[in-house]
Amino acid sequence: MGAGVSSSNPFDTVEAAIAGGKTQEEIDAYLQSQDIETKTSTFVQPPLHDPWLSLPISKQLQFLHACDTSDDTINTPSTKTILNGENITEALMPLAQIKTLKVIMEESTITKLKFPNTCTSNVVSLSYAQGALTQFLLESKNILRQLNLSGCPLNVSTSNLITFSSQNLSSLLILDLSFTEFSSIDSLDFSQLSQLRRLDLESCSLESLQYQDKEQESPLQDLLMLEYLNISDNEFSEIEQIKVGLLSINKTLIELDFRDNELKEEMGRHKYRKLMTEEIFKTGSLTTLDNKLLVAVVGSTKMLSQTKGIRDAVTSDSEVVKANEDRGSCSCLAGNACDVAYNCKDWKNRYKIAKEVRKIKGMEEIPGLS
Repeated sequence: MGAGVSSSNPFDTVEAAIAGGKTQEEIDAYLQSQDIETKTSTFVQPPLHDPWLSLPISKQLQFLHACDTSDDTINTPSTKTILNGENITEALMPLAQIKTLKVIMEESTITKLKFPNTCTSNVVSLSYAQGALTQFLLESKNILRQLNLSGCPLNVSTSNLITFSSQNLSSLLILDLSFTEFSSIDSLDFSQLSQLRRLDLESCSLESLQYQDKEQESPLQDLLMLEYLNISDNEFSEIEQIKVGLLSINKTLIELDFRDNELKEEMGRHKYRKLMTEEIFKTGSLTTLDNKLLVAVVGSTKMLSQTKGIRDAVTSDSEVVKANEDRGSCSCLAGNACDVAYNCKDWKNRYKIAKEVRKIKGMEEIPGLS
């Protein structure tokens, strides 16, 4: 491939044409005009240079969340907003040399996205929120880490078809499909998302997390590294609708948002919490449920006393304490060991916690408090 042509030609090699933004159609048309067999010009995409490949996943997520960093090995993403009606390729071509680029194309009227070949090696974040996209499929390899398709009508005119394909998305870490109202989770293909850390499926009108024709399988089972899942405000009303899917990710999931689902209201707070922490995530690593940190839940998360650096764990600025909805009921956090186990956040270690809190606050030690 890529046999040289004369200097009068618009490009020297097929590779050069690809790098210059030429489409496969343009390349084939030129080769045909020169009586060159197009079968020798099979489209081969140049090797991708991924500037984030050597970075730890945690660092990549920090960049995506626009966190401050002193690491100068890579620039945080620059942002390019493409207005409705603009030619995507023309808008991005001048930015092809930028190492990492965040592209915003929100409220676009484009119904089928064709990712420009010129930017497969630098666009790490793409937002297509509230656009007119009815089906998502990327034909080109890329280095995307974050993709936002929230609010797109992905289920329109695509009955019984895959409306979201994970093809060429093996590097994706964050995916937002909220407010898309899928007719069924069967239309979602997550097969190449083994690196995904965060998935948002809020308000998608989902009734089940498992395939309709495969009751013991779920698209979530392909998400081998998933840490955050938002499935709030859907149509889940029975345990069987969610159990298979959640069990398939219970070893890695850290945060689950299940608010505003009928099942939670029907079960009641106590039974619902028991289902999640003592059955589905009993042996897992779940630490946050419905935006509240789990503290002293047997079999599910760490006790306060097990938290690394107990002095940090019990101070007033601690996320462990701050996020707990019933913080005031545990007197250990005020420096006095609880008298009633019902209110205590870590009953077995109440004296140890109370003693540490008193040290932190400079309070007088109580004899025998150990």
